[in-house]
Amino acid sequence: MVPGCLYGAVVRSPHAHALIRGIRLDLEYDWSGIAVVTAADIPHQNSTALEGTDQPVLAAKVVRHVGEAVVLVAAARPELAREAAARIDVDYRPLPALDDASLAEDHPRVSHSTDNVFQRAVLQRGTVSAGIEGHRTHGVYRVDEQDHLALEPLGVLAAPRDDGLEVTGPIGHPSALLDTLTGMFQHDRFVVKQVHSGGSFGRKLESAVLLGAQAALLATKAKRPVKLLLTRPDELRSQGKRHGLIAELSSVVDDEGKLLSLEAILLFDGGAYATLSRAFLERAMVHVPGAYACERLYVQGKVVATHRPPAASFRGSGVSDVHFAVERHLDRIARDLYLDPVAVRLVNLETQGAMVLNGVVAKAADKTPPAPRDRPGRAVANARLMAGRGFAVTRLGGGRPGDDVGERRGHVELALRKNRIQVYAPGAESGQGADTGMVQRVIDALGCDPAQVELRVRASDRVAPDGPFLGSRSVARIGEALAVAAGRLQAELEAEVGRKGTFSELLAARSRDATVRVRVALDELAPLTWDAVHLSGTPYRNHTWQAIAVDLVVDADTGEVVVQRVITATSAGPVVHTGLARLQIEGGVLMGLSGALTERIPRDERGAPQGADLRDTGLWSSLDAPRQKTLLLRPAPKSKPAGLGEVGVIAAAPSVAQAIEAATAAVLDRTPMGAEAILRAIP
Repeated sequence: MVPGCLYGAVVRSPHAHALIRGIRLDLEYDWSGIAVVTAADIPHQNSTALEGTDQPVLAAKVVRHVGEAVVLVAAARPELAREAAARIDVDYRPLPALDDASLAEDHPRVSHSTDNVFQRAVLQRGTVSAGIEGHRTHGVYRVDEQDHLALEPLGVLAAPRDDGLEVTGPIGHPSALLDTLTGMFQHDRFVVKQVHSGGSFGRKLESAVLLGAQAALLATKAKRPVKLLLTRPDELRSQGKRHGLIAELSSVVDDEGKLLSLEAILLFDGGAYATLSRAFLERAMVHVPGAYACERLYVQGKVVATHRPPAASFRGSGVSDVHFAVERHLDRIARDLYLDPVAVRLVNLETQGAMVLNGVVAKAADKTPPAPRDRPGRAVANARLMAGRGFAVTRLGGGRPGDDVGERRGHVELALRKNRIQVYAPGAESGQGADTGMVQRVIDALGCDPAQVELRVRASDRVAPDGPFLGSRSVARIGEALAVAAGRLQAELEAEVGRKGTFSELLAARSRDATVRVRVALDELAPLTWDAVHLSGTPYRNHTWQAIAVDLVVDADTGEVVVQRVITATSAGPVVHTGLARLQIEGGVLMGLSGALTERIPRDERGAPQGADLRDTGLWSSLDAPRQKTLLLRPAPKSKPAGLGEVGVIAAAPSVAQAIEAATAAVLDRTPMGAEAILRAIP
């Protein structure tokens, strides 16, 4: 409990697009002790500091998506805050709304810039020419929106502190929140504290910046601490989803299916505001053509504006989307040329990828698919079942390409106090085990007792706010800096004691208790040569590779899919904690399978998210989970951890699509691949 704490509530727009003509409080209601904040109460800039300034903290004159925040309320009890929010009437004049990304560019209904394009980019390698001889294949592939569905909705606490403010929560992008607060209040007397999250999948990057700024406004108005939490319906209805993708791929291949050239046109739905669309598009584009080699490559990408909730960073941030398109395109090539889809992959894979895929193919070939399992309410034994197996391959670079500004200004620090090591490091723990991995890097480097190492709470007045640092590079990038810092700490102790020795021996030989501090700036690590404007150079230091095999059966009468077994083989360099690594991979696989087959965004008759509950989303339960075999491949000598991050989720959907096609001959090039879509596609 926080003494004197108030609880916040938000008045949100029911319209996808509307003018705000007025805001009225019910004069018969007792407003004493209740804080009310509108856009008019923001003293300076009304904008979030992500990649642009187009998203307001509170809508002022117009709302651009269902669930956009218009009024904030704080009261002594949560139910009182909700009651007060219900007594506020917002007068709207509805306007035409656009929810089709394919119509967005140059459409008059959305008013971003002059053409409704948040970001556009081109990546080219070699010359893609119409004169190349070979077999030509063209296909269109779609990945629909998906909700993050983290274990718990997002919540933050804002509290007055001296002449400033402290905001605490699972905030994945602390530097953006600090910049937003500075813009709103025109001072920098803020502290952002990051706490552990039970799950994020990207939800707690952009959304946490917006919610943290709103909580800060309420705490400033009330001059008391304020907790502001999203309810599950709020989260489902108003918060950003995965970017929807329409991908058009054209290729030329030789008789064996080897890629001679590939052209990809990518169109992403960015929703109402840009948020982190520039970084998202950059990452998506550099992951074309997936895990495969192609000397002639042309990729054109756009993120456009619609009247949907602003698309948010989602597990894989574009990588899983383009992998689905590329993998399904290889399946189309195999189909057109009457080739084995695994053989097409092997002829196009680089050496490391071929090794990973061969490993999982061999493992899958060892056994026949397991017998179908009975599930509650489902008589599997009496169904007409068709079995299929699918393979796919992933090549994942961790985080945003290159070393972005936020990353370069970050640092790590170790403080030795008597016999305990305090670790100060950026990053955000969101259930993936990153904190355990980073502490393990220090333990391994020093050979010390785990009980001696303590990871300190992340606060912006102690650790430089960088970011966003995502799980895919926490252990690899930050962990590398911590290993360097541990080496420097060892050297400091050796200089103090005057001899070499183990860490324990050096501690025992110390004659004083003075604190020893060492600090390593992330900018000291080997820089990358990356041109973010032309998307050229070296985007990543290393990649994580994964191959996946999925065994499933399809009910010929209902279209229902039962995934029976999943085998993955992952090459990620040295694995710091094998137990957590397997859990991270297996959790990602489950999320990928669920999103591929059954998850959806429930919408009302106007196409707006309904904001119901988890039962309406198609989210898998433990009863749907297949058996998994998770192989971690032995690293090459002297290699460094590459990071796992989202690798498990990325290739799940295309492997499922290939398995369904193998079982039923149904060609599915759009996710989710629900029962109705399967039945329609069966020849």
